[in-house]
Amino acid sequence: MNREAAGDEDIVTLKGLILKSFDFLSYLKSKWFWIIPLTCVGIAFGFFYAKKQKASYEASILFFVQGAKAATISPLEALGLGPASSDAGGSGKDIFEASDITFIMASAPILERTLLSKVKFDDQENFIINLFVKYRQAERNLLGKQTAYLDQKLYNGVRDSSDLSQNLFIRSVIQDISSDLKVEKASSGLINGKFKSTHPVFPKYFLEKLIGETAEYYVYTKTASSVRNIKSLQSQADSIRRVMVGTISSTAYSADADPNSVRPNVVKVSYQKNQLDNTILQGTYQTLAGSLVAARIEMGKQMPFIQIYERPVLPLGSTKGSSIGISMLKFGFFAFIVSIMIFSSIYYYRKISVYLKS
Repeated sequence: MNREAAGDEDIVTLKGLILKSFDFLSYLKSKWFWIIPLTCVGIAFGFFYAKKQKASYEASILFFVQGAKAATISPLEALGLGPASSDAGGSGKDIFEASDITFIMASAPILERTLLSKVKFDDQENFIINLFVKYRQAERNLLGKQTAYLDQKLYNGVRDSSDLSQNLFIRSVIQDISSDLKVEKASSGLINGKFKSTHPVFPKYFLEKLIGETAEYYVYTKTASSVRNIKSLQSQADSIRRVMVGTISSTAYSADADPNSVRPNVVKVSYQKNQLDNTILQGTYQTLAGSLVAARIEMGKQMPFIQIYERPVLPLGSTKGSSIGISMLKFGFFAFIVSIMIFSSIYYYRKISVYLKS
């Protein structure tokens, strides 16, 4: 009989579940003097959170990349002074053709160049990284405590790659910047760069400087080979010119020293040699000068640029997080759920303890 009675007690019936549910609800009702105050605390916390939440300012800049005509042939190759160009036939690629400029613009090297450059702000020049750190240090949390870059020394203008602390500092700023930077392709071939922060003007200065550094790097990458060719041609042309001037002076000196050397029937070997050297040097110099002009024209064809279509204008548009009402509702609901879970855990813990003791 005892086993049968015990078996009957272990059977779960619908009526038993309903009774236990009512018992659970009665228990929660008895804890209303805890649940309601906890919910009110959550609502109050949501109110103060919304009040303390700072506005976010976003700057946007639209631009497009003006392409360049590929070089047909290297000037040095035309003169036979260098190896054959790998770009012949238009198969060559550079970093901006092989990679998306949206990735290059948001890359760590470009961001570092931008952060370590100066900008005029409030009638004073300062490094962008210092402006960023200053406004981040001024931010406070709900308790009024500083939230970022505690006791961080500002950048002094000297970049030392062997300084580990400086490397970590710059890397952390780059990661912080990257989280709020977005560069993507827009419609009509335009590229849209966006950056947001809690500072009302910093995004504008940062984006404009970032575009400047990207454009400078872009142009340098596209024209570096042509610049080297022009410098080499210019150096050779200057060298030939110096030798040619010296040879002309030597020829003139020979003619002045021996007037008979200019007579057809009395030809001096040194004078004839100088004339021959002058003829060769003049021809070489003319070829170099012509190739130098062609190289400069070719570099002009290769010269690309980034054209800004729309710049950020002050005052920047501001956005805030959730409104006060929504924040109060969210935090109040969260506090209500947490309080229900706490008292539910206490209720079932007591029930299980009683069951195990019996």
